Amino acid sequence: MSFAVVAPFKELAEQVEEVCRDLNYNAPIAIGDLNDGLRQTEKILKEKGTVEAIVSRGGTAKLIEEHFNIPVISIEISAFDVMKAIAEAQRHGGRIGVIAFKNIFYGIDELSQFFATDILEFKYSSESEVPATLEKALELGTDVIVGDNYASELAKKAGIKTVRIQSGKEAIAIALRQAEELARVQKAEKVKAEQLRTILETVHEGIITADARGDITLVNTAAEKMLRKDKDQLIGKSIYTVADREQINKVLKEGKRSLGNIYKSGSSLLVQNISPVVLNNELQRIVITMNDSEYVENVETQVRKELYSKGYIAKYNFSDIVTNSRVMKNVIKKAYHFAQTDLNILIVGESGTGKEMIVQSIHNASRRRNGPFIAINSAAMSENLLESELFGYEEGAFTGARKGGKKGLFELAHNGTLFLDEIGEMPMGLQSKLLRVLQERSIMRVGGDKVIFVNTRIIAATHVDLRKAVEEGKFRKDLFYRLNVLNINIPPLEERKEDIPLLFKVLNERISREMGVEPPIYTDEILDYLSQLRWDGNVRQIENVVARIAILYSGEMVSLKNITEVLDSQEGPRHEAGERLQIKLDTMDRMEFEIIEKVMERTNNDKDKTCEILGIGKTTLWRKLKQMEAIAK
Repeated sequence: MSFAVVAPFKELAEQVEEVCRDLNYNAPIAIGDLNDGLRQTEKILKEKGTVEAIVSRGGTAKLIEEHFNIPVISIEISAFDVMKAIAEAQRHGGRIGVIAFKNIFYGIDELSQFFATDILEFKYSSESEVPATLEKALELGTDVIVGDNYASELAKKAGIKTVRIQSGKEAIAIALRQAEELARVQKAEKVKAEQLRTILETVHEGIITADARGDITLVNTAAEKMLRKDKDQLIGKSIYTVADREQINKVLKEGKRSLGNIYKSGSSLLVQNISPVVLNNELQRIVITMNDSEYVENVETQVRKELYSKGYIAKYNFSDIVTNSRVMKNVIKKAYHFAQTDLNILIVGESGTGKEMIVQSIHNASRRRNGPFIAINSAAMSENLLESELFGYEEGAFTGARKGGKKGLFELAHNGTLFLDEIGEMPMGLQSKLLRVLQERSIMRVGGDKVIFVNTRIIAATHVDLRKAVEEGKFRKDLFYRLNVLNINIPPLEERKEDIPLLFKVLNERISREMGVEPPIYTDEILDYLSQLRWDGNVRQIENVVARIAILYSGEMVSLKNITEVLDSQEGPRHEAGERLQIKLDTMDRMEFEIIEKVMERTNNDKDKTCEILGIGKTTLWRKLKQMEAIAK
């Protein structure tokens, strides 16, 4: 058992032992009244190490409670117990005096009405008062003493008739049960306290708490190290000595947390979060958590690396977009302003104009920049596969479903951005489900019945005329207006020819570096010639041409003949001086295939490395390889 009993006299100890047997308790029992009870308690604590509670009675219980920092359960003496003792005292005749420690019982005078004799009440507060109290009782003509153990013993030694007040078994049982419950609660609280202490001392974060007055009450080891001060130097000091006064006052005034505060402690920069603990509209505590700024930066870097490895990160910024075109500069300016909001955006532009580059730049300029960026091509997969990718699925939702289910892209993009490319190709059935997500900000996995709330910004892109698609019944009108809150039109290269020479220069350097080859040399005459051609594949087509030239003519001066060979190698239309050359899309696809083949050769068929060099996703590479296999057959 986790409690012990100190009985003031032998008879009570025997009663306690009997009740313990009945209740199947195995508590240590000692006998000792008042000061002797204190000695017995001290002995128990030394032998047992610790107990959660002590059971005793009367003055002994009171003294133990005063001298030891341990809960004490007192065996109560009921009015019935006192009445039994008085009834027995009446047999001896004469005047009855009741002498007991002041916490034994109350209202003896009210009991007098039940007996045909005078009953005098005498209380004492300490053991030393008992002789004088007994003498006073005798002076007032008391013939029989009814008292607790110590008073009864003194009266007996003085030759006075005496009756000791006994405690009933029920009172003893109640006290023991209370002690057992208290011991259980105390033990559970100690486990919780130890668990909390372990957590506080093992977490990497520094933690400091202060009371409502602002005095520091707790400092964990991590906080000691970060502040370079021992907790003994901090406990009891003002919270203002370890955090910014202005931020603390703001938290106290507004009752809201303040996150990401920079606080300088000596030569260290700490990132602190300050939180109020409020109960019933009253401040109870202030809690500060902190980390070294260098550690926070390292963690963020690692998280971004992991996101990048999974493709859940945007790598482009507005500064990466090269242009000399006034119309394109206006597009960038507009996109930057849109980035400052959380509204849905619809981007329209021909294939290859750089829609995803704009989308990634918007994400990285928004307040969601530290969240995930996820892109999916709505035209690249079947309706069922696209649905499971977007919304996820539960285990057993369909044949081949992953054990444990799978999170969908809406969940993965929580607090970030989801880019839906080629939204105009999305099947009508999925369009209605997407509309519901935009309206309710929640999704339900395939095969699931639980609503999952998501905070995801949607940016959609298309190369088709969605208004026309709405008129033709191929695209939902309500979804169109949900997506088209903000819109951006990206002009084709045909409308910004001044960008073509610049794109060739920049892409030539980047692609050659990624492929590990010497960049070919473009003369101004060649660049002028290239700017006169029609690039129906836009920037993507130029990337393909630049990549092919880099592979074939690494480190060489690019000639008109080289350009002609690259453009016409797949039986495309021949170029004659002064003519505007239009390269067919099927020729562009063949050019892409050839580039992929070359890069795959250079990387020994390493698909991850190929994707990295070409700047494409694994899904895109997989689709291209499938197309190449189909053509080969």
